[in-house]
Amino acid sequence: MASNIKYLDIDEAFPIAGIDNESQGFRDNFKFIKDSLGEAKAEIEDLQDTTLKNNAANYANFNTLQKVQLQEAQLAFNSLGNVGTAVDLDYNRGHFQALELNYNVAAFPNGVTVTIREWPDNGLAKVQVAMTSFEGTTRKIIWASENAGNIKTSQAWKNNLVNGEFVINSSTDVTIVEFYTYDGGRNVFADFVGQFS
Repeated sequence: MASNIKYLDIDEAFPIAGIDNESQGFRDNFKFIKDSLGEAKAEIEDLQDTTLKNNAANYANFNTLQKVQLQEAQLAFNSLGNVGTAVDLDYNRGHFQALELNYNVAAFPNGVTVTIREWPDNGLAKVQVAMTSFEGTTRKIIWASENAGNIKTSQAWKNNLVNGEFVINSSTDVTIVEFYTYDGGRNVFADFVGQFS
């Protein structure tokens, strides 16, 4: 952005030594200095509010960063902890999230719903989910995306269903899946990554 600081308006040759200088020249210079300091203050505050910092959390509001090289970057992690009922998985909380199913199977015989929410409006968004089941009890998940998003599953996902249902049955072997969208969650692509022991 162009600066509005008008430092060139200041008459650096005023006052002239050895003569009686008019007071208007002093007033003009003080006004130019005051106005420029006011502009400098506004511009500095704008930079403080809108630029990325290396000593604080930053909110870039999905503005584009071009020609970026990332080094030693890490993705955010969020644990949903023990899931005992239907739960929302908030995309904004992290690109890798974990949960342990711990619901009462008799109370939820068809499983609990995990709804992925807060997808960004556009751009590719991806979240991975790692899951276990408390004490290795067989428990089911019904996956959903906010606003009745359409979840489309890969062949690997279909191959790992049990009687057409998404089942977690180990307390130690972690099952990981991935969800992608590029249209704000209206279409979500689900892939089965694997079960890790």
